Amino acid sequence: MANAWNQVGTLKGPKGDKGATGNAGPKGGSVRVASVNIPSEGEVAFSALSPSDGVQVGDLVLDAKGSVYPISAVDPGRSTARVGSAINGVSLKGPKGETGKTGPKGADGTSITVKGAVSSASALPSDAAIGDTYVTSDNGHMWVKTAATGDAQWTDLGEMKGPKGDKGATGEKGDRGDTGPKGAQGPAGPGITFGQGAPTAASQEGAVYIDTADGFKVYQYGTSA
Repeated sequence: MANAWNQVGTLKGPKGDKGATGNAGPKGGSVRVASVNIPSEGEVAFSALSPSDGVQVGDLVLDAKGSVYPISAVDPGRSTARVGSAINGVSLKGPKGETGKTGPKGADGTSITVKGAVSSASALPSDAAIGDTYVTSDNGHMWVKTAATGDAQWTDLGEMKGPKGDKGATGEKGDRGDTGPKGAQGPAGPGITFGQGAPTAASQEGAVYIDTADGFKVYQYGTSA
C-alpha cells in the first residue's frame, strides 16, 4: 500500500470562553486653540483657550504662532493652565509664502480745498471747481463740490463742530475798575408830610403823609398805596 499522510491529532486547542470586559483606558486629551502666544513653561488663562471648559493635564494647546504645547498642570482656582515645552517638529504654521505680484495702480483720489464760508447752502458758488469746499455760516455744515452739473452738485459733509469741551478752570479775579464820574443831581423827591386827620389835598405822586392824630396812619399819594 502506498504511503500517505494521515492526520493523527492537532496542536490547536478548542476555542476558549469570552474574557471579561477590561477596565476603561484613560481619556484622551483635547486639542485647544489659544488666542495668544504662549512661552514654554508659561501659563495661559482658560478664557484664552477654545474650547475653554474641561481643561486638563495632557491636553494640547496650539498657540497663535502655530506652536503646540502639552498642558502639564491646571489651577482651577485661578482658571489657568501651565504648559510644558513646545513639541519639537510639530507646528501648524505653514512656511512663509512668496511675495505676491504688485497690484494695478488705483485711481487718483479727489482732494478737497477749503475756500471759505458762505451764508447758507443757497449761496454756494455755481462756478466752484470739483473739490472746492465751503462752510455755511447758518448751520456750520461743510459742503464739497462733487459734480460739475446736475441738481446734486454739492455734498453735505455734516456739521463741522467738535464735541463740547470740558469746563475750564475759574479765571483769576480781575482788578478793581476806576470809580465812575459823579452823576447829575436827581429831581427832589415827593417827601413826607405830617398832619392831623386824613389828607384831602392833591400832592406829588409818591408823596407820603402821616396822620399823627389817628395812630400815625401812613398815606401815599398815587394810583395805589
